[in-house]
Amino acid sequence: MALSYNDLTLADTTAKGIFTSYTDPNPPQGYTIRWDVDTDVPSTGIKTINIFVTWKNKASQTKTFSLSVQKSNV
Repeated sequence: MALSYNDLTLADTTAKGIFTSYTDPNPPQGYTIRWDVDTDVPSTGIKTINIFVTWKNKASQTKTFSLSVQKSNV
């Protein structure tokens, strides 16, 4: 949420309704971080950002945390 609306890591290079996906190239050890961005959804001037964090617990089970946020261009 600290990034500006026009930050390159929140750029949407696909058509409305199709998410652009990004993966963190340097996540903390043992984690995978991915986020998807779609612009003008649910309305004009809003970006929907879905964030997914994946890791393995002590029992080697894969765990995922996800969060969906909306960012306005105002």
